[in-house]
Formats: sequence, C-alpha cells, structure tokens
Amino acid sequence: MNRVAIIIESDLWKEKGDFESWISKLQSVFDTTVKEQFNIKNVFLVNLLLTGNNEMQNLNNKFMVKNNTTNVLSFPQFAPEYFLNMPYNCSEIFLGDIALAYEKIIEESGSFGIEFFARCTHLFVHGILHLFGIGHKNEQEEKHMQEMEIKILEQFGIKKPYG
Repeated sequence: MNRVAIIIESDLWKEKGDFESWISKLQSVFDTTVKEQFNIKNVFLVNLLLTGNNEMQNLNNKFMVKNNTTNVLSFPQFAPEYFLNMPYNCSEIFLGDIALAYEKIIEESGSFGIEFFARCTHLFVHGILHLFGIGHKNEQEEKHMQEMEIKILEQFGIKKPYG
C-alpha cells in the first residue's frame, strides 16, 4: 500500500479546523494520483512536510536559489526518465519529499476564494506530479499538468482550480 509520511513542523496546521479530516484523506489523494494517472502497480512512499513561510523560504533559498517563500516545493528522488523504465514489483519506491507552507496557502486560499484544505489538496497533487517528473516549463507541459490536476481533484469534489 502506498504511504504518506506526514511531518508537522508548524503547529498552525493542527490548529486549523478540519485538519484531522484533511489528513485522513491524504492517503486516498496519493493513491488516486498514482493509480488513476499512472496506472502503476508499485508501492510508493512520499514525505509531506507541513511547515510555515520561514522554513519554506529557507528551503526555497537553499535548494532552488530563490530567496522567497512559496506555497509548495517538491524534491524528487529520481529524474523523470526513471519512470520510463521503472522496475515493476519493487517492494517500495521512495518518490521524494513535498513541503507545504501554511501562511502562504492561507493567503492564497483567501485571495482566490478557495477553501484552505481544497487548496492544500491541489498543491499536494501538484507536488506528487512533480515527483513523477511532470512539470510546467512550457505552455504545453503546463496545460497537461493542469488537466491531470483537474481530473484528480474532481474525484474529491474539488472544483477546477484554474480559470
């Protein structure tokens, strides 16, 4: 069974209403993203860091050489080419790490008029897709990624996050 390991670095996450309910859905979101989009039979593991703006800015500066905060960061374990010739029936494959910044997502969900945990779910799916090598470096890639996100999010009753 696929697994999401959750690391809560900022207590702000636990204080947000519906936190436990959202946490209980993350495994299903991860499973759906892997199964529906990739039809892969392997077992995957991912770490999800729930942090705040300061730590996210530190991570973004250290690993992306950008000295600002961001909503989500993904740190893939493998290059995208790995999934083209991926070994099947491995016991477990660690995909990588995803980090979400609480304050940044609060700000975005308010300005976009989106429920906080719906935005978090969208960003988690976005991060998973990055771990599988899906990107948005050009218009064609971005459109493909958005279509994948929309298809997954609809299964969880989350409206299309793009205008």
